[in-house]
Amino acid sequence: MRNLAGRLTARTIPELSRIAEFWQTVVTGRDRHAIVGQLYREMREPRSARDVWERLEALERALIHLLALDDARDGASRTIPEIAAALGWDAETTRDVAIALYRKGILFREGGDEELPIGQLPRVLLPRELTATFRRIQDEIDAGPLQLVPLPALLALLDVNELEESARHWGVEVVPGLLERDDLERQVIDALGDDDRKAALLASLKGDAATVWDLMSSTAGASARLDDLMGAAGMAGEGVALAQRRRTAIGKLEERLLAWHTYGPDESRFLFIPQRVIAESPRQVARQISAPVMVDTAAVEPDAWIHPWAVPWDLLTLLRAITAAGAPSIGHFEETPGAWLNAISGRLWNRSDEESLPAYLAFLAALGRQENVLEGGENRDAPLAVGRSWKQWRSRSFANQFSHLIWWWNASAEWIEGAGRSGVAVSDAGLPQFRRKLLVLLASLEQGTWYDTGSIARWVVSVDPDILGEGAALATAGSLDVPTGHHDWARHASAAVVRAAMLSAFAWFGLVETGTNGAGRAVLRPTDMLRTLESTDPVDDLAAPAGPPLILHDDLGVELIDPTPLRVWSLSAFADQQELRPVAIYRMTPASMRRALDAGASVSDVTRYLAAETGTMLTPQMLATLQSWPGIDRRVRIGLLAEIVPDGLDQDERLILALREAGWVVERGDEGIRVLLDPVLAQDQLQSLTSLVRDLGFETARKTPDPHTVDDGSGGDGR
Repeated sequence: MRNLAGRLTARTIPELSRIAEFWQTVVTGRDRHAIVGQLYREMREPRSARDVWERLEALERALIHLLALDDARDGASRTIPEIAAALGWDAETTRDVAIALYRKGILFREGGDEELPIGQLPRVLLPRELTATFRRIQDEIDAGPLQLVPLPALLALLDVNELEESARHWGVEVVPGLLERDDLERQVIDALGDDDRKAALLASLKGDAATVWDLMSSTAGASARLDDLMGAAGMAGEGVALAQRRRTAIGKLEERLLAWHTYGPDESRFLFIPQRVIAESPRQVARQISAPVMVDTAAVEPDAWIHPWAVPWDLLTLLRAITAAGAPSIGHFEETPGAWLNAISGRLWNRSDEESLPAYLAFLAALGRQENVLEGGENRDAPLAVGRSWKQWRSRSFANQFSHLIWWWNASAEWIEGAGRSGVAVSDAGLPQFRRKLLVLLASLEQGTWYDTGSIARWVVSVDPDILGEGAALATAGSLDVPTGHHDWARHASAAVVRAAMLSAFAWFGLVETGTNGAGRAVLRPTDMLRTLESTDPVDDLAAPAGPPLILHDDLGVELIDPTPLRVWSLSAFADQQELRPVAIYRMTPASMRRALDAGASVSDVTRYLAAETGTMLTPQMLATLQSWPGIDRRVRIGLLAEIVPDGLDQDERLILALREAGWVVERGDEGIRVLLDPVLAQDQLQSLTSLVRDLGFETARKTPDPHTVDDGSGGDGR
C-alpha cells in the first residue's frame, strides 16, 4: 500500500503518538483506527505541512525534495544507496536522515515490517498524499510573494474542492460537477464585491480568527509576517495546543478567502489580504473583549491548600475505602450511605460539600477505570471494585500517577468533571480541545494575580466563542443571567461550563488556586503546575526532604514527611488518618491494628516497616501499648513460606523489588528471600511465583539437602 492511511495503520500506537507529537496534532482516539483517522486528516492539510516543512532540517528537506519532485520516478520507492547516489551523500548520513523522517511519519518502508529475502535491500517511499502536499509547498515557495497577484490568479491556485468550499462560505450555491470552474470563479468574485455578504461573513468570525483579521485589516498594506502576527494575536510559542490554535485561525480565514499564505524570498512566511478584499471591505464593528477582573490579594481568603498530588492521593484513599472490611456495595455514589460518604470526605484532599462529593468520587472512579485501578461502579448490577492493575498502580510515583490521570481527563470525550455537579449538562462538545484551549488561555493570565472567576469565564468565551465546538449542546439546571431563547443565552451557558471546569478538575488537579474575595465571590489564580502542563514539560516528582520519610511519635502517631503512593497505602493499612494539612499524620489505634491483622499482617510486620522507614525502633513503651490492645497479645499467624535462593550473589535486590512490585509479601531470610504464602492457596501461589521468577530470566530448581554436607548433630564430619 502506497497510500498514507495504510502506512499509518501499520505503525504501532506508540509510534503513532510520536508522529502526532511531531505533527502537533491532538489525537483523542483510544484505538489504532481512531488515531490513524485523526492523523490522516491532519497530515493532508496544507497548513500542517507548512508548519512541518518549517521545522525540518535542511537534509530532511533535500531528501523529501528528491522523492516528491522527481517526475522521472514519480512515486517509486528507492533503496538507501540509490538515494545516497542521487544526493551525493554517504550511506550513513542518508540512513540517519531516512530514519529521522521515518520516525516523523513522512517516510515509510516498502512492505512495512515484513522480513526481506536474503540479499534484498529495504526500499523507502513517500506516500502519494504526502508527495502531493509537499509538491504544493514547493510550488508555493517557488511562486514567491503573492501579495500583488490579482484575485482571479489567486483563485486559480486552489483545487476545485477548496474553491467549492470557499464559494459556500460566500453564499454561492454549489452543486458539485454541474458548474464549470470558470463560472464558479466568476460567482465567487462577484460575491466578494457584495458588501452585505462581506459584512455578514466578517461578523461571523469569532475567537482567534477574528483577532487575526482585526490585526491584519488594520495593518498598512494588509500583509504581515506570520510570526509577528501570531505573537500580536497571543498565539506565539511552542506546544500542540498553540499550533492547533494557529492553524485553526488561519484555516478559517483561508477557507473564506479573507487571508492567503505566501512565502518571502528567504522562505519566511506571510499572511496577506488580497487587494480587492481589503479595498472593498466594509467598516467593521469594534469587537469588545473585556479583560478578566483582577482582585487585590489583600482582599482574598484562599481556600485550604491541597497537595500537588491531591487527585492520585485521593484515588488511593478511595481504593482503600472500597477494599475495607464491611465497605458497602457502591453502584452509584448518589445512592451510597451517608455515613460512608461522611467518613471518606474527611480523608480527602479535595473535600467537597455533601452535594458535590458524589460527583468528585465519580470523577475519581472514572479516571481509575481508565487505568484499570478500578472497575464497575456505573450501575447497581456492577458495583465498584478493584481493577486488575491496582497493585502495580500503588507502586508508581505520584508524578507518574498524576501524569496518567491528567492525560485521561484531557482525552475524555465525556463531561466527567461536571456531571451531576455544575448544573450544566454538556453533550456533543469537543471536550479534549476545550480543556486544552482553556489551559492555554489561563496560562496567559498574569502570574501570581487573583481574578474574579466569573469574569475569567466571560473573557474566555469572548476570546473563543466556539471553545466547546460548533456542535456542542448545553442545558442548564438553574437560571442564567438571560432567559432561554435569548440571543446571548449560548454565550452565558458556555461561560457557565468554563466556570464549572475551572472550579472542578482544574482546581482538583491543582492547576488553579481558588478562594473568595471580601464579598464572598469566587476568585482564582493559575499555578505553576498549570504552566508546566501548558509548556508540555514533564511533570517531575517533588524533591525528597532531608531526614527519614516517616517520624514516629510516642503516642503512636506517624508523620508522613515524604509521601509516596506506597507509603500512603502502607500507612493506611494499619493506622487511621488524623489530618492532612499541613503535614499528613496517621495514628495507630486498636481498631486500625485489628484491621491490619484481619487483612493478614502481623505486629512484627508493622514494627519492621516503621523501623525501616523511620530509622528508629519502637520503644518498649510503644510495644507495651500495642500488646495491651485487646485481641493482639493472643493472636498468632500460621502460614507457609517459600524460599528463593539465587545462585548469583548480586541478584537479591532485583528479585525483592520485582516480587514486591507484583504484590508479594517478601522478607530477606538467612540464605535467600522468603515469600509468605496463604495455606489454602499455597499450591497455586507457588506456581505463580515460579512463573514470575522464570519471566525475570531465572532458571528454577527445587532446593534439596546434600546428605554429604548436612550436619547430623554428632559433631563429626558428616561421613
